[in-house]
Amino acid sequence: QQEAALINASLMNLMRCLREMLNHQPKRKRPGTASKLGSGGVGGGGGGGGGIVPFRDSKLTHMFMNHLTGPSASRTSMIVNVNPAADDYDETQHVLGYAATAR
Repeated sequence: QQEAALINASLMNLMRCLREMLNHQPKRKRPGTASKLGSGGVGGGGGGGGGIVPFRDSKLTHMFMNHLTGPSASRTSMIVNVNPAADDYDETQHVLGYAATAR
């Protein structure tokens, strides 16, 4: 049970890292909208985040840091497993939301 709690804590930290990285990305320009000036990137103002990505908060995220931010980031994939059973609806929704953030 303690091992499951540690795994869940690492996965939650991975989600925080992914969300923070998403906040640091420059906003995509939509057709027909005016462009705003600003810089994106980690710590920049264009993405709206401004915080530090907490990669060192767990061994899992520290290990994946280079794969999520380095040259191999565009080649990194995440595979998720969901159960179509009605009893697992809430967990499936959570996993799909996680996958959408990672995308």
